[in-house]
Amino acid sequence: MKLIALDLDGTLMSPDKTISQENINAIHELQNSGNIVMICSGRAPEDIKALLNKYNLVCPVVGSNGTIVEVDNKIINNITMDKHDVTSIAQILDDLNLPYCFYTNKGIYYPSDWLDKIKKNMEGITNQELNRFTEKPQNLFGLNIFSNNQSLLIDNLIEINKLFILPSLPK
Repeated sequence: MKLIALDLDGTLMSPDKTISQENINAIHELQNSGNIVMICSGRAPEDIKALLNKYNLVCPVVGSNGTIVEVDNKIINNITMDKHDVTSIAQILDDLNLPYCFYTNKGIYYPSDWLDKIKKNMEGITNQELNRFTEKPQNLFGLNIFSNNQSLLIDNLIEINKLFILPSLPK
């Protein structure tokens, strides 16, 4: 038995956000041969699983850039960020007016001005790039909007797994 770990975006999934029948068949063949096929991505685990469900694929998942590992729909590893560090970083990002969002145990949290910040900080961005940065997850459950990150950051039930930051393009 072997573990085969596959990246999702740009590897298993084509640029048009589909998984080919050839790749689906290869995964099934590997699994039927007793191997474990794991899908790894910067996407949230819920988004990865929704995409896999669309193709009738059942695989362990490593999501949010490795901070969450799920096997058989059970979290076996969960790395979270220190809330004080996140608060400090978020303040700097707010001061710089940079777009960012939080990947949490309760879904993805986007600021209400996400699109405005992207457009302002990424002048000259192509429509294709804008669509990529504003793509909605496959699983819209857990997609949240906030206007003030402080209420989010003081909530003891929310754990931050990933802080996704879009930098400014050089001008």
